[in-house]
Amino acid sequence: MARIDHWKRNRDQLIKQMAASGKVPMKVKMYYGRLIPFIYLQSGFGVMSLVRWLVLNLTGLFRPTFRGPITRSDLFEVVSKSTALACENFMLAITAEGYGSCPMEGFDESRVKKILKLGRSAHICMIIAVGDPDPKGIWGQQHRLGFDQVVFRK
Repeated sequence: MARIDHWKRNRDQLIKQMAASGKVPMKVKMYYGRLIPFIYLQSGFGVMSLVRWLVLNLTGLFRPTFRGPITRSDLFEVVSKSTALACENFMLAITAEGYGSCPMEGFDESRVKKILKLGRSAHICMIIAVGDPDPKGIWGQQHRLGFDQVVFRK
């Protein structure tokens, strides 16, 4: 599940964990203290989006910098990608333990949120089925895009 409304809680938890294991470097404190709030803060009427766009694009004129996320939908895209990467790691761990998994899209998100008692601001990226793999679980030949269609060299 991807959430953009838990950034303060998650940031504070990460800093607390880092502090417990040793000194937190100043760059890390600046990242979590300045940059993360700047990216995650939302405002009415898109004012913060305009401020972010101006600051990031002006900064980009003088040095390499990231240019987003800018808007709320950009932020949802970022947290959805991060959640999908976490799901990938979860699925690899499941496979390493001898189980099978299957990521699924195309579900009734409203009903899933209701069953799991999640709030409206939760965004479910996927559902992952986990269990004992069936050797007959693959129903036919698997097809993949060609290597040259997905890998680019420069």
